[in-house]
Amino acid sequence: MATPGQLVASVIVRAAWIIVLTLVLCFIKLGETGQSVKNNGGGNVVEVLVDNTDTAFGWHAMSMTLAFPVFMTEAVLAYAFKTPGSPPSRLSIVWHGSLHTCTMIFIATGLVGIGFYKDRSNDQNLRPWVYSPHSWIGITVISAFGLQLWFGFYKAFVCTVCPHRLWNGCHGEKFVLEEVKQFSHSFHVYLGRAIYVGGLIAVATGLEDMQATSVYLGVLSPLTTASLVSSAAALMLIVLGIGVFAVYELRPVVKEA
Repeated sequence: MATPGQLVASVIVRAAWIIVLTLVLCFIKLGETGQSVKNNGGGNVVEVLVDNTDTAFGWHAMSMTLAFPVFMTEAVLAYAFKTPGSPPSRLSIVWHGSLHTCTMIFIATGLVGIGFYKDRSNDQNLRPWVYSPHSWIGITVISAFGLQLWFGFYKAFVCTVCPHRLWNGCHGEKFVLEEVKQFSHSFHVYLGRAIYVGGLIAVATGLEDMQATSVYLGVLSPLTTASLVSSAAALMLIVLGIGVFAVYELRPVVKEA
């Protein structure tokens, strides 16, 4: 049973990611995300994919915004309204996994987008893959997300269906199923929180990169309304992150018998 505080926080969360998505889309539609593949001498593959956005940089930005602030947010909230201490329902497990699958798909398309952009850019300063805080944070988060997917699969399926002891410990002791399940759950939860926060940070620093690149390429001035749209989106990411953790903090307290 959800508390009134949880319901309010969940509404704020949904409003926040809708605003973030809208602001990023507006920034892209205004053409403030750098040179397009077509203008950099490449083909029109990205133009076909994203219609009027006409920019691989924008395709990357939109995909990563869908991946982290939208689908990963909803995946994190999949277990928020269950009774604390009770196991999640099979439906919520499937929903959680499905949302993370969507996250994985949009991460992949986002990487393809930035690959097109860098490969076809005529500016050598824009070609390196790993040089900024955004790129380092992004690669770290995506790598951790890959580990999390494997561990989530292990936790959901192997630990659930395996009826016997799984392996011998380093010192010869036996790890029984319940001990393995408890460790798997704790590791999955804490790694998931770290990945989610890291993902929001990566998106925020990516918005800064988008703004800075647009200024560098001379397609906008720093203090124009279009430029400040990315700053507004980054500020909304803070609201989003606080809201998600508030949903969990405001869960009903279960009194011990």
